[in-house]
Amino acid sequence: PRANAVPVMTAPVFQLSEVIEVFERMSSDDGGISLQEYIDAYFELNKFFSVLGRAMSFVTSDISKKVDVLRDHLKTTGEPYRTVQSMIKYEVENDLLDKSRQPQSGSRTLLRLHRALSTQTRFSFQARV
Repeated sequence: PRANAVPVMTAPVFQLSEVIEVFERMSSDDGGISLQEYIDAYFELNKFFSVLGRAMSFVTSDISKKVDVLRDHLKTTGEPYRTVQSMIKYEVENDLLDKSRQPQSGSRTLLRLHRALSTQTRFSFQARV
């Protein structure tokens, strides 16, 4: 390669089979939904939006920020954030759902992720029609 060659940036590879696999692994042993698997699922879905190009950069950025919030909670707090159910229970019991609270609540962040995906899905279907 030339010394002054610009490296080629490659887009993340989206594979539907990977998304399906993550969703299939999502159920934890106690019947809850594994937060780590949930984070992994959104990470994979975000690859799809990245592949759609620059027009979707606001979506990929928003999803990345929200996934980072969930990942930080899981990393710093641990066991209470093992499943979606335990996260919600922990945050309700410890009065952590206030909108103005920093860091942002994992439960509220999860709700925002769902809303963003729902909005994007509706937008995509309307664009097809």
